[in-house]
Amino acid sequence: MKLLSLNCNKFGGEQSDGMGVFFQKAVLTVITDSLKQFLNEATDRLVILHEVNYRKEYFSLFQAEFNNDYRIHLPTFINDINDNGRRIRPYGCTLAITNTKSKWIQQPSLELNARQHDYANKSIILKHGELTVLGVHMPYDIAFWESLESCYGTYREHALLIVGDLNVYDKGTDRKQKLEQLLKLGIIDVWTESGNDPCTATCSTGRRIDYALMTNKAYTQFQGIQLNDSYLNNKLSDHTALIVDMKA
Repeated sequence: MKLLSLNCNKFGGEQSDGMGVFFQKAVLTVITDSLKQFLNEATDRLVILHEVNYRKEYFSLFQAEFNNDYRIHLPTFINDINDNGRRIRPYGCTLAITNTKSKWIQQPSLELNARQHDYANKSIILKHGELTVLGVHMPYDIAFWESLESCYGTYREHALLIVGDLNVYDKGTDRKQKLEQLLKLGIIDVWTESGNDPCTATCSTGRRIDYALMTNKAYTQFQGIQLNDSYLNNKLSDHTALIVDMKA
């Protein structure tokens, strides 16, 4: 069973574009074609995609790329109303894609409080047998890290894989401290545990900010991890893809 996690940078190529305006249809087509090829190799495969351009005019193009053979799983709270009473329409979201014949079952996303409704687009959770996968794009917000810690506490004795863009690198930052705290609690950074360089770059900044973290029980199912640099090298995104291989 293989899982692919990629920050697609709102289909804007390698150019940074926080509001999702710099959209390239050609980039969308190449990325989605590669994801469909990945999914088609086995029915139990899973794609976690971060920063999908959720602007209405562009998200419809993304949906059109996936026919009835695939299922798009959106975050649970993406359409919640925030404190200001306006409908959330985030510029980018984290979602999952599966084959319709797969046994992946969506679970509720990370719980949010009133302060975090703007992050309703940041997490997706699916389950396959005993394995639970949390796909997450971490904002620069410690409150969201606390939600992640709570999730780890709930699933600590279960098979949990946390995968995604954690935006963690610089030593001394509060985010780095939160990650180090999780590692001390027993979660496994499978990239370094596999003997890889902890400073291996996963984005155009030359830093490793994409991670796969596992509980001990999930680690018993772990078979391998690798990077697919083609998205970054071909300027389709400012990130590489992370591919995790698990026992079915």
